Amino acid sequence: MALLFFLVAACPGFWAPVIANVLAARGWDEWLELTLLVPPLGAILSPLILGALADQRLAAQKVLAAITFGNAIMTAAAFWLLERATSPALFLACLAVKALVSAPTWSILTSVVLNNLNDPESMFGRVRVWGTVGWMVAGWTVSWIGWDESARTGYLAAAVLFGTGFICLFLPDTPPVKVPNRTWKEALGFGAFRAFENRDTAVYFLTALIFAVPLAAYYPYTALYLKEVGVKQVAFSLSIGQLTEIVAMLAMGMLFRRARLKVMFALAIGAGLVRYLCYLLAGDGSMAVTLIIAGIFMHGICWTLFFETGRVFINRRVDTDLRSQAQALMTVLSGGVGPATGYLISGALYRWCVKGDGPGWVGFWGVMSALVVVALVFFLVGYRGIRHQASPR
Repeated sequence: MALLFFLVAACPGFWAPVIANVLAARGWDEWLELTLLVPPLGAILSPLILGALADQRLAAQKVLAAITFGNAIMTAAAFWLLERATSPALFLACLAVKALVSAPTWSILTSVVLNNLNDPESMFGRVRVWGTVGWMVAGWTVSWIGWDESARTGYLAAAVLFGTGFICLFLPDTPPVKVPNRTWKEALGFGAFRAFENRDTAVYFLTALIFAVPLAAYYPYTALYLKEVGVKQVAFSLSIGQLTEIVAMLAMGMLFRRARLKVMFALAIGAGLVRYLCYLLAGDGSMAVTLIIAGIFMHGICWTLFFETGRVFINRRVDTDLRSQAQALMTVLSGGVGPATGYLISGALYRWCVKGDGPGWVGFWGVMSALVVVALVFFLVGYRGIRHQASPR
């Protein structure tokens, strides 16, 4: 399970952090917004259906293997087209199919792992941390071989995905839960919305949606920001955030025992705010690189304490027959609707603030900071929590 987290995270880690610079190197700058928008759109459409399939029809590890093989094929096709730089439309079409196929990967893998760990609260962080290591290794590899602006990064991802598909078959068997008299809504995965019947679960899901909007600006525009201030090894620089992510992952078990979830989630959103405030203060001054790197460091705390801790929270709060679907719903909101909205907002803002006559990067990161504040206030007002309880609350 740890190996699969390593490989699944490494695959997008080869290309996602540098895609803005890869497109710019081919003169496709104007296609960046659409390129960023395609994966979240896929994450809106397919995770619930395939999550329901893993919950109700087929063993989850078999579903995961099938979508990984499909992801490998479409990744290779998309980046082959990108390398030849002949048709942006065909590249986006392949990327769209890839997104539809691959979107449920993380949620199904997480569900399989959580369902097969004896003590998810204390053990999940130690298993999940290998995904962070995989992302870091991928970023280091790209910078080490000098492919920070090369479409060949997609070939690396495709090769790893083919191997990953075979390894998925060796996961612990996770058979579907037999659900009598399923309605068509349950068959399509819409039963996951039953999780909204609990106030705190609903607040968490909606906060994840709001928080994902400014988070969408992190990778593509941090990469452009780093390049503008003179940083050459962009992929390596972005991987620095995973150092704090590793520490947070390893500390997750202890935090579950000692801290209330409301505190952990609030600290995570606060770390996201500090990250963008560092970017805002960086400007183009002599401390720009230092402040940007400091902001990147905060990303690991932000991501782990909100999204990965939230995965365990969801697993505990929903019924067994809905776990894959609930994890898929998290993907739809935080990996689909939220980022899609965020890319539209950040793309328009970038064109006005940085490329146009607006206030530059200071204005861009100022708006992102304000959106994080909205997420923090909504969470603090809405989430109640359960006191005096050892399990997630």
